[in-house]
Amino acid sequence: MRHVTNLRSSSTVGKFVINRTIWFAMSLLLASTILSPTVAAAAGQEASSRDQDIILQVDSRWPGNAFGGYYPIRIKLSNMGSPRTLSVVFEGVNSSRDNALPKVYRAVHVEQQATINFTLSIPMVSSGTQGIIRVYDENGAELRGLTSRHTLSDFGGAAPRTSLLVISTDDLDDKKMQPFEDAAATECANLSGLKASMPGRSSYYSPTVVDKDHFVVQPAQNLPLNWIDYSGVDLVAVDWQDWKSRLTAPERDAILKWTATGGVLLIYGTVEPAAKHAELNQTLQLNRDAGGWSDCLPDQYRATEITTSATLRLGGSGGPPRPRAEAMIASGEIGVWTVNAETFSHRDWVLGQIHVFPQNPFPGTASEWAWWLSSLPQNSTQWPRKFGMSSRTDNSEFLTFLIPGVGSVPVFAFLCLITVFTLVIGPLNYYWLYKRRRLALMVLTVPILAGVTCLLLFAYSLIADGFSIRSRVHSFTWLDQQRKSAVSLSRLSLYAPFAPSTGLKFSPECAVFPIWRSSDDFEGGSVDWSANDQRLSSAWFRSQTWTQFQTVENRDERGRLDYQPPTDPKAPTLSVSNGLSWDLEYLAVKITDSDWFAGGPVPAGATAELKRVKRTEVAQRFQQATDETAWALPDGMPSAPYVGGSSSWPRGYYGGRPRLETTMKNGLLAKYSTAASTSGAEPQRELYDWRDGKNLSAKQPHAAALKPLYWAITRGNPSVQTGVKSAIDTKSLHLLLGTF
Repeated sequence: MRHVTNLRSSSTVGKFVINRTIWFAMSLLLASTILSPTVAAAAGQEASSRDQDIILQVDSRWPGNAFGGYYPIRIKLSNMGSPRTLSVVFEGVNSSRDNALPKVYRAVHVEQQATINFTLSIPMVSSGTQGIIRVYDENGAELRGLTSRHTLSDFGGAAPRTSLLVISTDDLDDKKMQPFEDAAATECANLSGLKASMPGRSSYYSPTVVDKDHFVVQPAQNLPLNWIDYSGVDLVAVDWQDWKSRLTAPERDAILKWTATGGVLLIYGTVEPAAKHAELNQTLQLNRDAGGWSDCLPDQYRATEITTSATLRLGGSGGPPRPRAEAMIASGEIGVWTVNAETFSHRDWVLGQIHVFPQNPFPGTASEWAWWLSSLPQNSTQWPRKFGMSSRTDNSEFLTFLIPGVGSVPVFAFLCLITVFTLVIGPLNYYWLYKRRRLALMVLTVPILAGVTCLLLFAYSLIADGFSIRSRVHSFTWLDQQRKSAVSLSRLSLYAPFAPSTGLKFSPECAVFPIWRSSDDFEGGSVDWSANDQRLSSAWFRSQTWTQFQTVENRDERGRLDYQPPTDPKAPTLSVSNGLSWDLEYLAVKITDSDWFAGGPVPAGATAELKRVKRTEVAQRFQQATDETAWALPDGMPSAPYVGGSSSWPRGYYGGRPRLETTMKNGLLAKYSTAASTSGAEPQRELYDWRDGKNLSAKQPHAAALKPLYWAITRGNPSVQTGVKSAIDTKSLHLLLGTF
């Protein structure tokens, strides 16, 4: 730990200075207890410093964020003097090979003799890693004694790895974490299409190159309170005693919100299974809905050996990845876990999952961790596969999501105008002046005509693009009516002839991941968290420049959709009330597997009668909507080649073709389209093909407890943030899914 001390002495306050020095020393000792984890195999450093009665402790140690997300720098600031307003700034530093991370601000007010804890959230949007923490006073003067340098996570490149955050007061050292790391490395290798070495092959990849990426933190009210600070992490594990006793309610809420956006939360050491644990279900607010837990499948456990010396070949286009755990070799390993149906249980939590272990799974064995990892949703253990992109490098499918008719070069109009200009300024101008014997005036007419032509070109470009911001948005929103919340995942494309000088504005609980086109990268910009929102400077959204983002948002949603259960099981219609704030273009309701109702439009605040339909009709309607707004390259443009790099993995390729469209359409819609709830809140994860309306799931557990659900196409934006006040929308698509 680094200590920087800058004490100002005064003859009039000598005794008080001594007291402050003692208080400072005690604060540093307390900080070392609060901020120091037991083990860290992740990026970041600790720094403690003092200047002008301000004591600053900075902890930038955190796992994940190798491919994107928000990196939380946890800060504890104590003020021994008069009340002050300070600005804490993270400044990215350029290196010889990487662009700098953005500049991030946060203004805080600290009362006299007060201490505050907060997080500075750094968007990981470039391959840069270096940054400097600086503190400025009310007058803009830097408190140089509080400056510290930090190294954040490296870019993951072509080797995705699983990141794990463990929250526990227990001593978990590297030795206890090693079995998990061995299993995670092999799991990542299999998911990435890595195959066992074959005769005649010369290109090899060893799981040993996958870096360890875990971090263990002791909870002491020092965890982030915003879910986006967990957005760069794949897995979070929490000791049950810490979950119920040491984590504050806002800290638990942030972790649960992160889980709802697609994370995996592991709670261990509960002693009792989750379904029988009343206190656990109470902390999860499942008092009325504690029956939705599913047991594990012990018959899928197998003794395996994770061999770091054996090589695995990187699979290119030679076929799909091998089944998970296929590369593992049977051994006589002695297990640690008690393997049965109650070894762990799980339930869906909106787009993520919660897993509960009655026992403490650490250290376990690599075989046992491999069993658990293979039970997770396939894309949940690798950030770039879960989101279908990386915000730290370019993405080769950028051009498939442009706004039609906006920002393109008007080639035909330009050729017509330049042809007319050539004829007028040349032959016609000469002939007209020659007839009037005024050829000397050509020195005036030529520049005048050229100027008029330039003005016409400029005017045409303004008329063609207009003065308004243009947008294109594809979104999927999951509505949880019981918890009164909504999770939205969206792809956003923006274009503006004149970008707003104030930049973009998002809520603090909306994760914004920029999508860079081929060979582009982050060139500069800032983020300001001071006004309880997320303000991106104008450098993020430039005039006459295509700009794209992928956003993930977890927000409160009070609106709801209700239906009147029919008295006749064979009734031809179903009455529904739209209590949402959006008009629904098309609404489909599934009561049972054989009872489907659909129709529209259904205006906000209105009641409508839906007609009984076949499931295939619903599938065809949604397929039509996705086809009409499909992602595609502009007309006349050949398929974009993969970009850069000598690796057999192209830059920006993370499995999905095209990646982002697959994540939006197949990764979510297919997963949840006919999903029926086993608990009244979380839909069962099932595959569904829109084209023929067939449920592709092998089985439906808890079939007797299936609950009705609905999904819809909205007529407008269902409160999905775009960062701008208003925009002209083109070729957008907004889909909803919810349970009653």
